[in-house]
Amino acid sequence: MLLQVFMYVPNLIDEANGHKEFASIKSLSPVAMAAILIFLAIVNYSYIKACRVLVEKKLNTLAL
Repeated sequence: MLLQVFMYVPNLIDEANGHKEFASIKSLSPVAMAAILIFLAIVNYSYIKACRVLVEKKLNTLAL
């Protein structure tokens, strides 16, 4: 499941390369960049998991 989160990483990198707002992020060390990406992956995974639970509850409510 966590690997599904990383499919968005190339899009984030493309966005970072195209915008001046991300210049400070590009100057970070690879370790700091990896830590940020892992944090974002965990947050994204938690969001996806929470959405699945909400959808499941809604479907169970509709089925009754």
